[in-house]
Amino acid sequence: MTRQDATEVLMSERDRGVFLVRDSNSIAGDFVLCVREDTKVRNYIINKIQQQDQTFYRIGDQLFENLPKLLTFYTLHYLDTTPLRRPAPKKPEKVISRYDFEGSESGNA
Repeated sequence: MTRQDATEVLMSERDRGVFLVRDSNSIAGDFVLCVREDTKVRNYIINKIQQQDQTFYRIGDQLFENLPKLLTFYTLHYLDTTPLRRPAPKKPEKVISRYDFEGSESGNA
């Protein structure tokens, strides 16, 4: 997802603190936390840090052992002007098969 796509998704939400996490387009392996504020979307880089056999995620000067812990922390603490409230709803994706497909489950038809 691009920065512009994330902005469009979040600006369609009314509430402050609605967020999403997307892959960074500029730094491979890193992420971006996008947060709806009053009149704009703020983007915070999340650095993925590999130390020996462990992976950590850093945002600003805070270090976390996984992304869920990072997000939980910022539901209780302000990033800049707002804490995280809830993730943005996922947009349903529709795909069209190029070939006949015989599903193995009822929802695969």
